[in-house]
Amino acid sequence: MGLFNVTHPASFLLTGIPGLESSHAWLAGPLCVMYAVALGGNTVILQAVRVEPSLHEPMYYFLSMLSFSDVAMSMATLPTVLRTFCLNARNIAFDACLIQMFLIHSFSMMESGILLAMSFDRYVAICDPLRYAAVLTNEVIARIGIAVAAQSFIILLPLLFLFKRLPICRSNVLSHSYCLHPDMMKLACADITINSIYGFFVLVSTFGMDMFLIFLSYVLILHSVMAIASREERLKVLNTCVSHILAVLVFYMFLIHSFSMMESGILLAMSFDRYVAICDPLHYAAVLTNEVIAGIGIAVAARSFITLFPLLFLFKRLPICRSNVLSHSYCLHPDMMKLACADITINSIYGFFVLVSTFGMDMFLIFLSYVLILHSVMAIASREERLKVLNTCVSHILAVLVFYVPMIGVSTVHRFGKHAPRYVHVLMSNVYLFVPPVLNPLIYSAKTKEIRRTIVGMFRRMKT
Repeated sequence: MGLFNVTHPASFLLTGIPGLESSHAWLAGPLCVMYAVALGGNTVILQAVRVEPSLHEPMYYFLSMLSFSDVAMSMATLPTVLRTFCLNARNIAFDACLIQMFLIHSFSMMESGILLAMSFDRYVAICDPLRYAAVLTNEVIARIGIAVAAQSFIILLPLLFLFKRLPICRSNVLSHSYCLHPDMMKLACADITINSIYGFFVLVSTFGMDMFLIFLSYVLILHSVMAIASREERLKVLNTCVSHILAVLVFYMFLIHSFSMMESGILLAMSFDRYVAICDPLHYAAVLTNEVIAGIGIAVAARSFITLFPLLFLFKRLPICRSNVLSHSYCLHPDMMKLACADITINSIYGFFVLVSTFGMDMFLIFLSYVLILHSVMAIASREERLKVLNTCVSHILAVLVFYVPMIGVSTVHRFGKHAPRYVHVLMSNVYLFVPPVLNPLIYSAKTKEIRRTIVGMFRRMKT
């Protein structure tokens, strides 16, 4: 008998929003608008950073990584969401669902890491501004990106094998319009202990660690800023962090099923950028060179895909015999795992490993970076200078908060609000999936004058 000689349904059935099936046609319009804003806004930011030499700095390189992960996440869910809500075409092939699940969780984890990198950027910029250029060189940024991507893919890859080995015999109906690992796990008719343990490990080691490190980095940044004597300078410094804080808030607010590995890694890279810019500004240019930033971006993407790739095989080996109905309008690993009718312990264990080693680690490092940033800022004698330094971290801090804080609340509802209506869980996961790509470009366009100026110039040149 082969490893994957288990029963799987030929396809899953995506529910969309349970209980609101009759309203799917009305929801299609707003969803299309959100996708258009997400794809258009993030594409504009990518183009602005590419064509404007003044934006070829660590902070904007990390921002472009964040925009890329948002575009990738939107593209991963776009086909099934629009088919479900616009065409009422709810079937998705088993293998296609596995791939979508892997991509969704990979890019989510990558975004968490990028937010952590952004907090590090703010930490260096504020706490050690003299070494900022030397620390965040292009080579360092490139390595950070590669590490974030590699972490995401490597950690999540085992989940595919863990789920693949499970038999799906309960149902094939998923409760979303896309495939999520927790949703799929509910369909398994075997022990999913290993899958659950690994999934928890992945969550803690990536998102949890990213969240902790982002928080720590801003503690350090705040400490450094408070040492600035000038009130105006403190506000000016803090203003540089607003965009990142908003991006983090957007990303983590709605993280329930998606593990956003790629964005987690990008957030981590952005926190590293802030760390170098604040805590070691003299080395900022030398550290975050174009080569380093490119390496960071590649690492973030590689981590996401490599970590999540095993999930495809782990799920592929599982028999799907309970149902073929998924509870979302896209495929997520948890949603697909629910359909397995075999032991999903391995899937759960690997999922936990991915969670801890990516999101958990990113969160921890982001928190640490801001602790160091705050420590450096507090050493500044001028109050105005402290505020000015902290202001550079505001955007990143907001991005981190948006990414992590709501994730805790949503995860709590997901785990302990079992008696809540199904559409509540589904709506929250859908909001998480669609809102970050929409808000991130708006946050950074509003809070970063260089981005605003470049975008306005681009459109003016187009008119002429």
